[in-house]
Amino acid sequence: RRGDDSTGALSHRMQRDASADAIAADFVAEYVDKELLLPVLEVQQEPRHNFVLTNDTVRVYRALVPPGDKTLMHAHRHDAVYFFFTRTLYRNMLEAGPMSVPEEETRVGEVRYGCHADCPLIHKFSINPSTPIVVMCVELAKFVPQVDAGGEVGRPLSEGPSHGAPDGMTLSEERRGARVWELHVDEGASWRGTVPFPRMLWVVGQAAEVRGTFGDRWLMPADLFYHEGPLDVDLQVLSSSPGKGQEQCRSLFWIVECL
Repeated sequence: RRGDDSTGALSHRMQRDASADAIAADFVAEYVDKELLLPVLEVQQEPRHNFVLTNDTVRVYRALVPPGDKTLMHAHRHDAVYFFFTRTLYRNMLEAGPMSVPEEETRVGEVRYGCHADCPLIHKFSINPSTPIVVMCVELAKFVPQVDAGGEVGRPLSEGPSHGAPDGMTLSEERRGARVWELHVDEGASWRGTVPFPRMLWVVGQAAEVRGTFGDRWLMPADLFYHEGPLDVDLQVLSSSPGKGQEQCRSLFWIVECL
């Protein structure tokens, strides 16, 4: 019988060395992206982080991780603003930290700022089986580590002048490199104003049917619009709907003023 099994294996082009290591090595060589075998990936290499917009001012990733799934270890090296669209429990594991960490929670409509040019964030995170995580990562492209003539790491400290904002927009976050404003427009209402910022990213927070500057369309959470200003905005909200059983952000838009 053993002779028959060996002959059958050879007839199906199987190698004589059937050890687990050899099989795994052959599989990896043929099917696995070698970048994914690195101990730490750059954020643009991490499979759950998808590019949605890039220019000289911002680089934007949308991270969607299903319930019970996790990312690979990856590095964030640019300052960034994070927008969260789901209430999710997750575990955040740092490269140099313990592998057993308590659960943390994201909130719908939460905004966070990461000062990663000064201190890179190298981590991976796993998601609770109950809900996915949806997060928008807006990297501030010019705020990157820089090395001066003496070999020390530094970075530009430009805050940018204050241009003000029209009535109806409220300041949510003000950090080095960006200010984040919120705009809330009720269903059936309208808003008009001139936004004076030279460079701005509009991030949709809630689902709404609109008419005006952003088209006659349904806006969906995490939609993006990049503009150079000043920008005259005429916006009508015909209807809004979070969907059955869904929690929704309070603001229709976040506006990232890029400094």
